[in-house]
Amino acid sequence: MKLLKLTRPVRVALLVGVAVPVAVASILPLLPVLGWATFAHGPQHQGMSTNGAQSIAHIKWQTPVDLNPQYSGNVLYAHYGSPLCTARNTVIVPVKVGASDTFKVEGRRGSDGLLQWTQTSDYSLPSHNWVPAFQPTLLPAMN
Repeated sequence: MKLLKLTRPVRVALLVGVAVPVAVASILPLLPVLGWATFAHGPQHQGMSTNGAQSIAHIKWQTPVDLNPQYSGNVLYAHYGSPLCTARNTVIVPVKVGASDTFKVEGRRGSDGLLQWTQTSDYSLPSHNWVPAFQPTLLPAMN
């Protein structure tokens, strides 16, 4: 068996192509999650925030998250995405628009719920026997 002699640039490229992805994959689980990563904070659903909640003595504002709810008798079998808050107090609200497969995202002012912007989505539900949540996500640089 004859060994192939690799030039230095090829050896470096192979090392970077293999070692860097392995190193990144091993470091990612160790990095802290910045902010609230939705769905009860993280994969273990620990759900404990270091920030206290405001009083829930009254509702400051509200908005619908399903413009076309599909009831089964008197029961609404649905899962809804969590609203997200940016550092500038914009509440990002996922909204189901159609009966089964149309969604949008609204940006609302946190202080009073005033609609600031709307973005339609091309998200389409996967094959399902229950309706999964439509969940937008914020990246730390966007927050």
